Amino acid sequence: MACKRSAVRSRLAPPRFALRATRGAVAQSPKGEAWCAAKPYVYIIRSIEFPDQEYIGATEDLKRRIPEHNAGKSSHTAKFKPWTLVWYCAFP
Repeated sequence: MACKRSAVRSRLAPPRFALRATRGAVAQSPKGEAWCAAKPYVYIIRSIEFPDQEYIGATEDLKRRIPEHNAGKSSHTAKFKPWTLVWYCAFP
């Protein structure tokens, strides 16, 4: 089952739903979309040109993923590029 990345949202907007999953499990959104709960990095990036736009994502390779966002390879983040890393958390 493929992982689905979160969509761009304003940092003032409340989350649409809460994910509940045990470690290593795949969580399901209310729409039935699969979300990966076990990725080594969770990160937040902010658009430089549109500072009210933030994106929350998860990846196995953070050094590769940020340049992909800035190159427009993600349809969710392409229209608000360039991006800067605001926060990340690494999991063992």
